[in-house]
Amino acid sequence: MSNSPNRDCKFQLLYSNKHLWLPVLTRSGIACSGILLVGLVGGAWRLWNFIHKELTPLAEKSLTNTLNRPVKLGEVRRFSLVGVEFGASAIPATPTDPDRVAVDAVEVGFDPLQLLFRQTLKLDVTLVNPDVYVEQDEQERWITTTIAKPGKAEAIQTDLDKLRFRNAHVVLVPRHKNGGEKEGEWGDGSRQRDASPNFPTSPVKFSSVNGTAQLREKNQVMRMDLTGQSSNSGSISLKGDVRLKTLAANLQIRGQDLVASDVTRLVKLPLALQAGQVSGDLQMQFQLGQTQPPLLFGNVDLQRVQFQVPRLPQPFINSQGTLRFQGREIKLDSVTGSYGKIPLVANGVIDTKTGYKVAGRVNGVNVADVQETLKLKLPVPVTGELKADLKFEGKLTQPILSGVVATSKPARIDKVDFDTASGKFEFSPKDAVI
Repeated sequence: MSNSPNRDCKFQLLYSNKHLWLPVLTRSGIACSGILLVGLVGGAWRLWNFIHKELTPLAEKSLTNTLNRPVKLGEVRRFSLVGVEFGASAIPATPTDPDRVAVDAVEVGFDPLQLLFRQTLKLDVTLVNPDVYVEQDEQERWITTTIAKPGKAEAIQTDLDKLRFRNAHVVLVPRHKNGGEKEGEWGDGSRQRDASPNFPTSPVKFSSVNGTAQLREKNQVMRMDLTGQSSNSGSISLKGDVRLKTLAANLQIRGQDLVASDVTRLVKLPLALQAGQVSGDLQMQFQLGQTQPPLLFGNVDLQRVQFQVPRLPQPFINSQGTLRFQGREIKLDSVTGSYGKIPLVANGVIDTKTGYKVAGRVNGVNVADVQETLKLKLPVPVTGELKADLKFEGKLTQPILSGVVATSKPARIDKVDFDTASGKFEFSPKDAVI
């Protein structure tokens, strides 16, 4: 079959049109590619210039404004499209605040697309090997910095989103009153905090601290998630929120084999832990700077702990067992230990408002040890071994120890031997009644 003349004509026309458009498209492609290349080079130059000349003062200003503290960033070490690393940097102390931070390096991450298209710079800041020093103020507050709300007045809006800690060394310096306690401190209405000045005490140190502190709700809430090792003994993890305006905190604290005295220095408890080790999992609700003890929920295991109960002349020593915290109540769950030279097993409740309701059992103790511990003056000489059922009750300011005592072996009272003898007693820190 022969080719149609119309078909040959269409083919030649199409072939001619392709050859006609080819140089046009080629030239347009080169032009577009050139424009794109110039744009990319210009954008890269703009980004390089921004990072090396503008980012450091901008980030310093943003962090200074957010933290309301001077921030000194080191020189730019390296950068990429998603972040930049600064050299040695610091948050120095001020004339009114001794808290300070020194770091080997600061890594700042950000989203370049938000920077280019929205003029917004959300900073994800990592402190590398920071040395952190925090001292309680005279109102016994750990956090004194007021975090500012995100600003919108600048051409480029910068916000501190996350603050990360990598291998931090933290020194916490608590304060304690120099003049002791007076009526009202534990919430029963009968003691008031001593108005005498307080002073820094020996520091509590932590190492290998890692985690984050994230600002949320327009910088009104700080959400923390941190882990670390105590320089004395044990490990700790902390999660929770602190509302920065009211300084109300809700924290979950897990500790393992911590030195008991470190816990007492950092957290206000109705029991002063003085020696031994503690492990536990506690939820803590409190408002920083308040004189009231925090609300605690959870359990703490005691390992040869020595603790002092307010208003008692001697501490309990070598205590083993579990303390169960339920808000303002502390439940003693078969806690064994000794009060002075009196060994006992205790169960019951310590309420930070209403006082003590604790029962104890003494399985065997020498009369001389009881007299020495309780400073008893008996009207006649007594020798022998005793057992007792005890009650420790009353307000936190006026605890009363009472009970029923019986001989567990033959005893001698005023030179007379008795196979069995029993009696009741009542003892307070100031008086003893038999």
